[in-house]
Amino acid sequence: MKKWQIWIALRFSGIKIPKEELQSISESGKDASELVNALLLLKDSGLKSDRSILIAYWQKGGDVLNVVTGLIFAKNQNYQLDLKEAIHMDKNGKSISTVLAKRITMDSK
Repeated sequence: MKKWQIWIALRFSGIKIPKEELQSISESGKDASELVNALLLLKDSGLKSDRSILIAYWQKGGDVLNVVTGLIFAKNQNYQLDLKEAIHMDKNGKSISTVLAKRITMDSK
């Protein structure tokens, strides 16, 4: 995605992004589609998380969609999970939703 495409996608969805973050995203040389989708999901879910941490993790090659869908799954299951813990789980290469589903099942027994 080009810088203007990123800006339009986020802006029309109600996400205001500082110029510095937008510049950082566009200069990364990576396709920003996954990041944009993750930010849109995060906004639509109503969760409040530090966007700059999520962007930095994406720039390092992290699976931000796994992180955000895991956070949403945790919210829907009334399970406490913060962004840093979700990132840690993603670094281990696991589907966060799957791991949480197993934890919740084990806790209910």
